[in-house]
Amino acid sequence: MKTMYAVQPEAIEYRSLGNGLNDIWLRKNIKHIEADPDDETSCEHYEADEEYIRSDYAYEYVAENFDDVYNEARVTAMGDVSLGERIDAIEAAIVDIMEVLYSG
Repeated sequence: MKTMYAVQPEAIEYRSLGNGLNDIWLRKNIKHIEADPDDETSCEHYEADEEYIRSDYAYEYVAENFDDVYNEARVTAMGDVSLGERIDAIEAAIVDIMEVLYSG
């Protein structure tokens, strides 16, 4: 998933939950994006491809096996939901957003 940050993010963000599990964000392709001087709404930021996983992996394991854990997080995030079901959910969310935007 593409994410944006105001400051440069770390490739690995690791937070222990204190119960043996950890929240882990993994980032690839971190890029610095300059503000577009011709667009007053544009601002300097960073973009990255990000995946998340909750796991009992130690930080050292994640660092040494970054690509494998990143791919595992990506597959885990998709779950057993079919492409058609994901598209249906996105379409329903868009309809809900449009109703909120135009009902007011």
